Amino acid sequence: MNEKEAGPPDFADTDVDENNHVGKNRTTHTKLNVKTLLNHTQPIPGFVYEQIEFLEVGETGRIDVSIRAHEPIQPKGSKCLKPCPGYDRLPGRRWLQVPLWGLLGQYHYAPRRVNCPVHGIVVEKLPWSESKRPLTLGMLAFLAMWAKRLSWLETARAFNVSWAAVFRSVEYTVEWGLAHRVLSGVKSLGIDEIHRRRGNFLTVIYQIDEGLRRLL
Repeated sequence: MNEKEAGPPDFADTDVDENNHVGKNRTTHTKLNVKTLLNHTQPIPGFVYEQIEFLEVGETGRIDVSIRAHEPIQPKGSKCLKPCPGYDRLPGRRWLQVPLWGLLGQYHYAPRRVNCPVHGIVVEKLPWSESKRPLTLGMLAFLAMWAKRLSWLETARAFNVSWAAVFRSVEYTVEWGLAHRVLSGVKSLGIDEIHRRRGNFLTVIYQIDEGLRRLL
């Protein structure tokens, strides 16, 4: 028996089909780390996930993600969204990110200010953040999604955030949806009333075209 036959089988490039038959090179496997996962699910153009640490804090622990700017890429102004020369750097900030395997996540970054020829000195545009919100855009969407399935209080308790954080997430998501709503092509409407409280009703309008039903 040669050396290759003596060792354990290498399944790094194998796959198992529905009949439990092992096939060679059926798929390509990538060794997964948290940085790879973040780059795949939450890309941040112009920035780099630099350091990722696990901290044993609280009941479950926390994943801290340090971000740095990709220096060859010029920062963009938060108002004009155009490349601008740098001016200075603000103190570091933290943003709450979507939990990973039940672990709280936090982004850490010190934003730069840029000298915009149109708007003057402004903070750079951050692809994961909107204004001064303490939650990432991904976290806002995540909480808003769960708030459709659970009560806002249950959502807050499940993900260890405040009720106000859930409210702001829903508010931001609704405002974003209204700002990007496309009404062209609507042919059929449905109108309903929802009883909110004594003497108070909400009028709800739906698009009810064939193959497309949505709340407007």
